Amino acid sequence: MKNILLFFKEGFFELKEKTVWPSKDEALNASIVVCVSVILVSIFLFAVDVIFSGSFRALVIENMTSLKQVVNPFSFFIGIIGLIVFVILFIYLKAKFKR
Repeated sequence: MKNILLFFKEGFFELKEKTVWPSKDEALNASIVVCVSVILVSIFLFAVDVIFSGSFRALVIENMTSLKQVVNPFSFFIGIIGLIVFVILFIYLKAKFKR
């Protein structure tokens, strides 16, 4: 029982005295980066899913004239834009945290 109390006492001391917590601005910036990244990756994955599922359906369906109905150019455009934004965000964050 004494070891358990010592363990929690040392853990509390370490959290209080030794841990460096981020400032409010750092936490806010990190949260914004995470939210934007999640949204961009979600859009990108949605676009890739639409493209691949449409392509798969077009390959499975014997009538290939329905390809334009399954994979519309708007979905492809959104996927490409998502990929470009994701790559730009990745390069920016890599350069920012490299310092």
